Amino acid sequence: MFDVPFDCVLSAGIFLGSITVIFMSLNGLSIIGSQLAAPTSKGAKAVNPASGESLEPFYHWASLNDASRAAELAASAASAWRRAPGSVRGALLRRIADLIQGAASELVARAMQETALPSARLQGEIGRTT
Repeated sequence: MFDVPFDCVLSAGIFLGSITVIFMSLNGLSIIGSQLAAPTSKGAKAVNPASGESLEPFYHWASLNDASRAAELAASAASAWRRAPGSVRGALLRRIADLIQGAASELVARAMQETALPSARLQGEIGRTT
């Protein structure tokens, strides 16, 4: 759909890295850091609870190596995040909220398929998230 690149540079001179947020069609792969994990043979499809219909795509389960790598990256990012001034963290969180709001209709449509919850309830969830 659209890419939104931006750099997260802290006022103290710490660079958190260049972040590209990509809203795209679901592919069933985990995102580990900025990379897609390799497909695996194990996984599952989501099921629409209202109809019993199996939904695409097939969601590949992350491997133990994927989970370990994600934990390593999260620990590294947490250290930089702790050092970031509140104004920088707030700006990044507001940007993420804007991106979620921009994709709200697509997020709600998919969540309706996966949960059978009504649109108004899911719109409320978007509001509480952002």
